[in-house]
Amino acid sequence: MNFNSRMKLISGLLLILAIALIIGSPARVAAQDVAVGEATATILTALTVTADSAIRFGDVLQGVPVSVSNASNDSSGVFRIVGAPGREVSIYMALPEYLSHTTGGQDRMVISFASTDGAWDDSQGPLPQPEDGTSTTINPYQSQTLTLDAVGGNMAIFLGGTVHPSVDQTAGSYSGDIVMTVAYNGS
Repeated sequence: MNFNSRMKLISGLLLILAIALIIGSPARVAAQDVAVGEATATILTALTVTADSAIRFGDVLQGVPVSVSNASNDSSGVFRIVGAPGREVSIYMALPEYLSHTTGGQDRMVISFASTDGAWDDSQGPLPQPEDGTSTTINPYQSQTLTLDAVGGNMAIFLGGTVHPSVDQTAGSYSGDIVMTVAYNGS
């Protein structure tokens, strides 16, 4: 066989081999798919906290302690909380140790809170009152995790306490700040 014939034969065999490889090899399939998801979020109603009424000890005599119950409509301190219905909130109260003379004097009067001087109520409907009998006692010195009512997102915190005037307490008005911090806790 001459050189040209051999080259034609080799070229022909290579062509047949190439065709066989193309036909005989599995086709590569490049398949892909796309899915679209979404992200959603709901912003809860903002919490509002109001101090509706101060603890009112009224007229106090020197040397005579006066206590106010957390269940007194006329005298207990009342905080109102409104937020997303049925959500848990964390509540912390910063309580004063003293009431200061309001006319700029240096005199202070001791105030104390017992572990039973706080109460909360999440009754549905109109905001509850201290004496309506539906409140639950809480320790005002401890942080609380409580649930807002499931319908309106309401809650009331009631606070009592005791003032301890000294026997030589300066006459006049006294006051101190009670700070309540409320935040959603994620539940």
